[in-house]
Amino acid sequence: MKTILIDDEQNSLDIMKYDLGHLDLGIEVIGAYSNPVQGLKAINTLKPELLLLDIEMPGLNGFELLDLLPDLASYKVIFATAYNQYAIKAFKYLAIDYLLKPVELDALREAVIRAKQNERIIQKNEIDLLKSALKEQNSHAQMMVVATSEGYKQIRINDIIRCQATGNYTEIFLETGQKIVVSKSLKYFTELLEPSGFMRVHQSHLIQLASMDAYVKKDGGYIVMNDGAAISVSRANRNKVHEYFKNLSING
Repeated sequence: MKTILIDDEQNSLDIMKYDLGHLDLGIEVIGAYSNPVQGLKAINTLKPELLLLDIEMPGLNGFELLDLLPDLASYKVIFATAYNQYAIKAFKYLAIDYLLKPVELDALREAVIRAKQNERIIQKNEIDLLKSALKEQNSHAQMMVVATSEGYKQIRINDIIRCQATGNYTEIFLETGQKIVVSKSLKYFTELLEPSGFMRVHQSHLIQLASMDAYVKKDGGYIVMNDGAAISVSRANRNKVHEYFKNLSING
């Protein structure tokens, strides 16, 4: 089964390509693309039978890519998603196959076997229903409530610039200039916010990707945020941050 992989995270792409090559399930990966626009061109040129497709990608997300295919019924599709368990219900309800990130080898094997055995093709109206369900999930996820020393505070997730660990507490910095101190660990907020466009760049720092202004390589590497804060990037996260900016760059 000729297969094309599209995922803006190069690491995920490399792992999935490697795993598929070692599963011995008759899958031929004829293309793997971190740029969804290039992936779309490859689909129209190479005519694969199966697409393994990330949903959340900058520039052109998975649904927008499918909308641009002239004949969706020509392809079987397996989605890769970082959506939480509530949104996953939409996939299950519509019987649309998905892989939950980080993708486990057994889940990948089972999804590919189902794709090879199942003649069912996703219909355009099912994609529209799935988009609506995930959009509804996202609308509920735009706000979060945190407990502070003074009571409770409702926060718009898009207003969060960054979170910083301070002992057993986390300081949340907002676009308004306000700082909120919460008695939860940074690990807690990392797990909560990473699916919503945040990245852990240091043991003490979680940042919103959309609030980054620049990445400076000197002095060990640091990120300048929209509020002017300079956030250190740990050695373990430098490649991840560098690859993120490189994938967005128009000139590499």
